[in-house]
Amino acid sequence: MSYSFQALVQERRSSNFLNLRTISKINQFDIVYQPLIEDFKNKVRYTKSGELVINMDFLNKERARTLFGLFKFLQTEQRLGAVLKITWEVPLSNILMLETAMDFAELYELQVTISID
Repeated sequence: MSYSFQALVQERRSSNFLNLRTISKINQFDIVYQPLIEDFKNKVRYTKSGELVINMDFLNKERARTLFGLFKFLQTEQRLGAVLKITWEVPLSNILMLETAMDFAELYELQVTISID
């Protein structure tokens, strides 16, 4: 749908919150984060709200597949009335990830706040 830029990340978080961060020592991103993502999805279904923060230095096949599935779910839930807050934290020097965040927002028609670090 659209995206906006934000200079500072707000500290207030919802009770249904998922923070997907790249952790360099984790080789199997999808396996490690899948239980957390499933818990987040269940809470979004139940509460009709959720907050997602993404901070990754790059996307590989596993991460992209995980994010595509999550964003498709969020798109569906938003159409069913869920109130979602999505923030994608991106270093200003990482133009590729900045473009990726904008592409996800447009592809899934979701409001994504892009926070420039």
